[in-house]
Amino acid sequence: MSVEQPGKLVSITIAGESGGPLTRLEETALVAGKGIPGDRCYKEQGADPDKQLTLIEEEKVAEFNSETGLDVAAWQTRRNLVTRGVDLNALLGKRFMVGETLLEAVDLCQPCATLGSLFATGQVPSAKVVKTMVDRGGLRATIVRGGTIRPGDRIASME
Repeated sequence: MSVEQPGKLVSITIAGESGGPLTRLEETALVAGKGIPGDRCYKEQGADPDKQLTLIEEEKVAEFNSETGLDVAAWQTRRNLVTRGVDLNALLGKRFMVGETLLEAVDLCQPCATLGSLFATGQVPSAKVVKTMVDRGGLRATIVRGGTIRPGDRIASME
């Protein structure tokens, strides 16, 4: 896939512990094979490839909101990186750049019951949240070459 118009990084979010409060960052390091320092999935000895980094498209969250009537901000989905202008699902199995870093998309990041309960309301039950987010939950990626990233950085496929 070639990205005609490169996408961009909109925001960076980490959580220090599972279910813990989210912290939005203006800049961070991505450490090859380990993740984002300070994030709950960061492992100094090396993190599982599918737990190093998660990404979600701002546009997919907007579609979700339109279909459910909810008003969820993309960064609230508990994914590390929010993107705009790039089809993340099309990157599955491919390498791509975020700023100066090189990532490889290793799996789709499907919604889970935790995400469902987080956004459920009296009008939109947890099961509907999960069902509506299927194939819109973004990607899991491994960090091949680390570096510093910031909102506004370019995102482009290597293929």
